[in-house]
Amino acid sequence: MYDEERAQYASYNSLARKPLMLGIPVIPLVLGTLGMLFSGWGGLIIFGIEGLGFPAFIALGLLYIRIRSVGDSRAIDDMKWQANGFLTRLRCQSNTSSFTSFDSHPVRRKQYVSEWFKNNPLG
Repeated sequence: MYDEERAQYASYNSLARKPLMLGIPVIPLVLGTLGMLFSGWGGLIIFGIEGLGFPAFIALGLLYIRIRSVGDSRAIDDMKWQANGFLTRLRCQSNTSSFTSFDSHPVRRKQYVSEWFKNNPLG
């Protein structure tokens, strides 16, 4: 019976996949290619051969995305969440930041702190 259900709903697995071209998700590939094209031409016109440095970094970024996407087509979503977490930790100036569904109103926070000092004397 398990095989019958699996055969019947096999399309759900393909609906979650991101479209890949050359092993890279399509939208980052198109944007990266356009970025390499325009920055390459602009760099060549303005700086000469040294102007190809920035397009080389874009190509390395696309290669990194391709390596991460080999096993999982949705790896770019994981990379987005990791970047958002890094920027949040950087903004909060903390190595560990966590989010909860608890109410963190400043008045309630002061009550928690005063309760803690009441129950845990320093002296």
